[in-house]
Amino acid sequence: MTLPPQPLHTLPCVLTGSTVGALSSGLLLWGWPTTPGVAWRDFEQASLLGIGAIAGAVLGALLGLGSRRAGPTGAAVAGLIPAAIWGWVPAVPTQGRVLIRMDPETTSLLLGAALVAWGLIRLTRRPAIHAGIALFAAAHMWFIWPSAAPSPPATTVGPSVLLVTVDTTRADLVPGFGGDLEPADMPFMNAWSTSTRRFTHAYAPTALTGPSHTSILSGQHVLEHQILANGRTIPEDTPWVPERLHAAGWFTRAWVSAAVLDARLGFHRGFRVYDSKFDRRLVYGHPLLAWVPRRRVGGTGFTRADPHTVDQVIHSPSPDGRTFTWVHLYGPHWPYTPDPVHADALGVAPTLDLGRDGPVPLNHKTDLSERTRNHAVALYRAELRTLDDQLKRLLTSIPEETRVVVVADHGESLDEHGLFFNHGRLATAPSTRVPLWVRGPGYPPGTDDRTVSLHQLAPTLLHLADEPHEDMGVALHETSADAVSVSVSSAAVFEAADAPHLHSLGDLASVAVRSGQMSKTASVWHAPGWSQLSTNPRELWGADDVVDDTNATDSATATVTQIETAWRHAIATPLRGSAPASEDVDAETKAALEALGYIEGQ
Repeated sequence: MTLPPQPLHTLPCVLTGSTVGALSSGLLLWGWPTTPGVAWRDFEQASLLGIGAIAGAVLGALLGLGSRRAGPTGAAVAGLIPAAIWGWVPAVPTQGRVLIRMDPETTSLLLGAALVAWGLIRLTRRPAIHAGIALFAAAHMWFIWPSAAPSPPATTVGPSVLLVTVDTTRADLVPGFGGDLEPADMPFMNAWSTSTRRFTHAYAPTALTGPSHTSILSGQHVLEHQILANGRTIPEDTPWVPERLHAAGWFTRAWVSAAVLDARLGFHRGFRVYDSKFDRRLVYGHPLLAWVPRRRVGGTGFTRADPHTVDQVIHSPSPDGRTFTWVHLYGPHWPYTPDPVHADALGVAPTLDLGRDGPVPLNHKTDLSERTRNHAVALYRAELRTLDDQLKRLLTSIPEETRVVVVADHGESLDEHGLFFNHGRLATAPSTRVPLWVRGPGYPPGTDDRTVSLHQLAPTLLHLADEPHEDMGVALHETSADAVSVSVSSAAVFEAADAPHLHSLGDLASVAVRSGQMSKTASVWHAPGWSQLSTNPRELWGADDVVDDTNATDSATATVTQIETAWRHAIATPLRGSAPASEDVDAETKAALEALGYIEGQ
């Protein structure tokens, strides 16, 4: 006759199941596969560990009921079930953090498998059967565990290449790049740049992080790869520098600092190590935390602080052989929250007190007081000084012989053309002219005034790696003196219903074409205008040097002809897949874009 369970007998089962569940889940997560796109953040690891402990406790209690002799053993086996469930995750064909985005069919499959295992354990009280089930689960996890893709053996001979991309850094506030504004204080970069080639007329194809980085690593202009909004997945057939280097035997690794470069969007391709672990919006951008002063305006969720990113890089083991490293820093992006020491040096508070002005909607319609504008501009300058500190930590930690490219992905508008503390909408110089430094063979120290575009960095990186690059385009050092650059934004992403449409721009919301010291710019909010960059470097409409097409043609026929040809081609290019982010991305990506201020109307 079976005796009724004793209440106290359930407690050891609960403790056993909880302990085994927590330990097995913890060990599993400690050895989680490095397959890009399924790496867990610290918060997620802690959550899974807690779920494992709770699930083990519950299952342990259930197995303890009615089982006096085999209860603890069954509880121990039950504690393995959560780990077995986690073990299925790498086999689920869903990119990204699959437990968050898992489809109903997969969820049902995992729950069904757990119930079957629990049923088998519950039917028998023999420890040998329990152990067999545990071994079967472990064996299954072993076979489905994704193995790392075979990598060509890295050689110990050859250079290492470092690509550093910094977010939202306009060229005219960086020392040594020229302009009509006083540059920010950046003592380290000012000194370090003397050993580099500085390109003073480098332009981003578009002023958004994801599309610009796609151009940097693919060698394709945005009009070619047609990714003109953040949050879009990069097609697998897009040429990709990291894949080329990985196939050639390089050790490729990356650390990025914003969710718009997440592995799940395809930026991880070709990287053996891709670290895209960000703080979640619940930590920094959630409305419940609106009382925190430095997080009151805008959202910095889905980002990682630059000091943390640099810490990860400089404390990571140095791999053997040729190494390509990409580091992305996010610091100067809105909301501006610089190191308080640097804000104090400029005589402003480290956070923007908007008072009655309210939150800045980050667009071109904001009516702000002069005090608020000046405070925000000072904070941006302090952000550049803070960025200088992190670049110093990073660039002084690498071997002297490392070949280096440091570049901004786009700039920032600080009240030019009525656009406040934002970018993306307009293609004018404040949003698209960026600082660009190159150190390596073929790039003697000095200033280079040729007009270049960031999609030329892909062949440049391959050149610095001593790899063939001709099929990826023209490297920076191969640029002709009369080169033309084109910067655009998509009307589907940015066009407002009440835009005056002063000029037909096709599928574009804005366009800028430049060659030498001349440029032509327009947007759906502003009529076309010509600028002489030597006297009007910010391409301010209404400036004295702005001329109409006829006068421009009379003064520089050849240059104007090139600009007009590129202008017509850009406007005539049909765009695809550039609908607003609020319409065609998944909920998780939409939340990240909204928190970062990239979805209009939020």
